[in-house]
Amino acid sequence: PGLIEALGETLVTYEIERSGESVRLTMTEANEREIDEDILSGGRAGWPAILSSLKSVLETGKPLVVKMEPPKRMLEALKKLGIKVPGM
Repeated sequence: PGLIEALGETLVTYEIERSGESVRLTMTEANEREIDEDILSGGRAGWPAILSSLKSVLETGKPLVVKMEPPKRMLEALKKLGIKVPGM
């Protein structure tokens, strides 16, 4: 709650195209407003794990179990904006 009001909307686009015998997935993210680097750092850490797990599901039928630390830098930046974050 409050995230969209504080940061604006985000549009995530996936492009899937054939690349030889494989496919290439390109993900782009467009933000309504300029977003602080500390906040973007959380997504930069999380998206590769999410997409790797998606790849595993598509190839094997099972998601990857990816253990990650909470994105502390991002959570602190959100907290400074007055956005309630879990565990803080």
